[in-house]
Amino acid sequence: MGNRKVKKDEDSKIVSFFQDSATFYRWGLKAYQKGDLQSASKFVKRAVDLDPYNEEMICRLASIYTELGKFQKSNELLTYIIEHIHPHSVECYYFLANNYAHLGLFHEAYKHAMIYKEKAPQGIFSVENSDLLEMIEMEEEAEHSDDLIVKQEKARSLLENGQFQESISILKEIIADYPEFWSAYNNLALAYFYLGEVEKAKDMISLVLRKNPGNLHALCNLLVFFYYEGDEASISMLVEKLKRVYPLVSEHQYKLGATFALIGFYPHAFKRLHALYRKGFEGDDTFYYWLAYSSYFIGHYDFAKKIWKKVLYLNPRKEGSEPWNMKGLNEMENQVPERLLSIYFAMKMDERAYLVNEQEFETRLEREAVQYALSVLNGKRPTGFHAVHFAFHVADSLMDKTSEGKELVLFWFRLFKNAFKFDIKFRNVNAWSAAVYYLWMKQIGKNITQDGAANHFNISKATLSKYVRVAKKLKM
Repeated sequence: MGNRKVKKDEDSKIVSFFQDSATFYRWGLKAYQKGDLQSASKFVKRAVDLDPYNEEMICRLASIYTELGKFQKSNELLTYIIEHIHPHSVECYYFLANNYAHLGLFHEAYKHAMIYKEKAPQGIFSVENSDLLEMIEMEEEAEHSDDLIVKQEKARSLLENGQFQESISILKEIIADYPEFWSAYNNLALAYFYLGEVEKAKDMISLVLRKNPGNLHALCNLLVFFYYEGDEASISMLVEKLKRVYPLVSEHQYKLGATFALIGFYPHAFKRLHALYRKGFEGDDTFYYWLAYSSYFIGHYDFAKKIWKKVLYLNPRKEGSEPWNMKGLNEMENQVPERLLSIYFAMKMDERAYLVNEQEFETRLEREAVQYALSVLNGKRPTGFHAVHFAFHVADSLMDKTSEGKELVLFWFRLFKNAFKFDIKFRNVNAWSAAVYYLWMKQIGKNITQDGAANHFNISKATLSKYVRVAKKLKM
């Protein structure tokens, strides 16, 4: 066998197995006609990869993605056609509107449907587009007159530009003519609040909630009022209520997410805003602003910087207000350990009034510490505050087993603040206590060995060494 030779036939030829884009496209159409959308999408995508400027192929792939429910992928292709291949491909606007409607993004759907209507009033999809616009208007309850829409937009513009009295006059006119147009009531409440007429603002919100219970914009505005007043108890109560709300309408998701971001509840803000972003919501600069902030403050730094580029593209005046460059941020964060110490001792000394009325608790970590402390003092079993629960137990351990007092606990809270920021998982109270105690004693020049610190907290030297390595990295 080993001596056998393989003779190549000189007349034989190797045929290259190569298909061009037209071949893959033809296969895709055959699969589509058979109802095999998955295979159709794969073949047509291969065709598009080989011929990336073929408008017909890209449109076909976009339509297949729509049938598969991959609306955002479809929209990316349609936008690509408009921006890079054929800016006057008006049918793409109808397809975009249809996809956005399926995603529940009715504002975007309406905008693109109107573009199609203006560009192609007698287009091949004009009937379907009219039906779509009618459906969107029903969904958005846009049956109000043009006069109302014009007035509402004018009032909103005045409000945003600080012309509060002028805005109030128009909003009162709207309410007189449309007594169930709740958006006008909510904007009127904001105008009063910005003028410092807080009680009038709250009365207006109360009126909305009496006549239209559960009005999300009213609840969000009320939460903002509580935040600026420093009413921590009311904030906590309303946040617990709103945390369980998951609106179906995109604008409501945006409002709730932006409100959570404004008051510093960044994880809840990110959950709502990022979900919208993934669905393809094309927000304004404020949407991306709060998405960037909520991303940054829960540790998604690269994503926050990516989103911030969108903020600057839409509103260049925002340059310099990046979350990582926010004026006073470092000073505020540097004070967190001291405030955690004050919260801890307020809990120990049962000073509820201090915890409820203190208005200097600005960061998420501080607010969670306050809520935890109040839960303990009110005899409730705290839930959802694992990190704070752990930190206070380490503080207890240090107070009980050493004579170093508040300075040692403050040192621990400095390390804990950094550990919390980097989302370190907290386990083993004794090990952390021993590591903190060892590093503190070294820092103040006291003689101590790792054996001594480990024995003092009843752990092994190997365990202590591991935790000391982690704690050292947090000393910054």
